Amino acid sequence: MLNLLHYRADQIVSSAATRIVLSLVYAAVVFVAYRWYLHHNWKIYGFEFFPPSAITFAAVAVLISLQAAVLPHYIDRASGLFVSLVYVLVIVPTLVVTALLTEYSFSQHAPSLLAMTAGFCLCCHIARSGPQPTGKQISSVPLESLIAVFFSIATVVLFYQHHAILSWAPPDAPYEQRALGRASGAVLAYTRTYYLNVACPGLFAFGLLKRNYLYLAAALGGFVLNYLIDAQRTALCMPVVMTILFLALCSNWRPLRSNSLLILLSATGLAASYLLYQHLLLYGQSQFIILRTIGLPGLALSSYAETFSGERLTWWSHVRGISMFVPKPIELLSDPNWPQLGLIVGRHMIGYENFNYNAHFFASDGVAAAGWMGILAVSVVFAAWLKLLDYCSSGWDIRLVILLMSPLTMVVLNAPLFTTLASFGGLFWPITLYVFSENRFRSLWPRLRPHRS
Repeated sequence: MLNLLHYRADQIVSSAATRIVLSLVYAAVVFVAYRWYLHHNWKIYGFEFFPPSAITFAAVAVLISLQAAVLPHYIDRASGLFVSLVYVLVIVPTLVVTALLTEYSFSQHAPSLLAMTAGFCLCCHIARSGPQPTGKQISSVPLESLIAVFFSIATVVLFYQHHAILSWAPPDAPYEQRALGRASGAVLAYTRTYYLNVACPGLFAFGLLKRNYLYLAAALGGFVLNYLIDAQRTALCMPVVMTILFLALCSNWRPLRSNSLLILLSATGLAASYLLYQHLLLYGQSQFIILRTIGLPGLALSSYAETFSGERLTWWSHVRGISMFVPKPIELLSDPNWPQLGLIVGRHMIGYENFNYNAHFFASDGVAAAGWMGILAVSVVFAAWLKLLDYCSSGWDIRLVILLMSPLTMVVLNAPLFTTLASFGGLFWPITLYVFSENRFRSLWPRLRPHRS
């Protein structure tokens, strides 16, 4: 009887119809949160409201349903984790928010929204194609040693550099501490970035899977040190998210890893945040979920499109390396914030000089670079990277791979793709997992040993 219930539950949650219905419910919750929270409380950021027509409602519903239908049934590979979170935190909010801004905002941005839909469907195809991952490797002494050595050195360096300003800032008022903890110098900045996004999560992931309490304690200490330096909420969220993922991945009940459940939890969390936002103790958490996690990512595509258009398109000249061959836009030649697109958008849309409106790759590397064509181009790059990631991680236990990638998903949702690849471990992890895979490393090692006479 229990097996029959599991089978029925598996059938329901893996159904495209279930994902479509839940996605439309989630979109309705986003609409309510936008109409009666974001528009009323955060209009300064550009959350205007105009009642959409029935045709616009129908178009949004069709685009959401199409993408929900092609979404992977389960999060059972690295690429699936990325497309699932991009769907609930970028795709659905972007479609809903863009439709509500002005009378003509949806039709004005329709080419970009259609390009985003096409690009995302391509990424979903990549995430659903190929054989299921069957790797079992959860340990690699050379890789663990590499991470542990970097973690130890970086901990000493960061504590030495920042010990005078370490402070526990309230999560709802972090900006003063962030100003104090701003990194000076490229080496220190890269050290902090890889410490937070690679070393600490790496130790934590190995600690969870191997039940190594020394790894877990060290990683938790590293996350706390990160927060004491610059009050990034990500440092506190990361171990919690990774632990929840670990429990879901280790469960024998497969629906816990379904995208239907992820969409349902997203709708429930957003609804709870909206209903409780007036509660004093929960105001900061509600603001973080509704404004930071849903509102600003949903507004990003239209904001970047309005800031970078016509002669202001970057043609990827904001990307280091490409800038050697492509000149920056003439209208931005004297802009003091170039090439930080987030600062340019923040100043243009809100009028704040120091507001850094970082955004997902559809906006930053897509519409800002080449309009709707840029969205298609960056979608192809993202899809190729997802394919590379699945290939390079094929020999590893999927639980470890997803845990290692979970911090990177947070970066992908809030930063340009090329920045993610170069500076946040986007290329580091595929290369490292490929090189340190058990079979490949064993075949490589004899060639590295000196021959004995």
